[in-house]
Amino acid sequence: MNTLPPPTDPLLQPVGDPRARDLVLDYADVHALVADLVLPGDASMYVMSAMETSRELIRHLYYRYEFVTVAVTHSLFALERVLAEALAATGRRRGAGACRAFVVCTAPES
Repeated sequence: MNTLPPPTDPLLQPVGDPRARDLVLDYADVHALVADLVLPGDASMYVMSAMETSRELIRHLYYRYEFVTVAVTHSLFALERVLAEALAATGRRRGAGACRAFVVCTAPES
């Protein structure tokens, strides 16, 4: 199901997604929204790439709102990598202890 209105321009100029209007009024507002998302200079290339992809997907939410969910997914990939790098830097191994702590913290309450 396509939720976007049909294009009015015969050259098929992009049409803003009406669902994005809750966040931004126009495409210029999106640039202001992502302006404060600065990448740390000491981040690994993987983290910088994932965060840059996330930022660009947020930038395009004006045209397709679903890009926000993909942007969040990419930022979580970056967060996971940062945490893994931090654990490696402290000399800890990823093992059963970390998995147990994750399961305990995410287990639904009974």
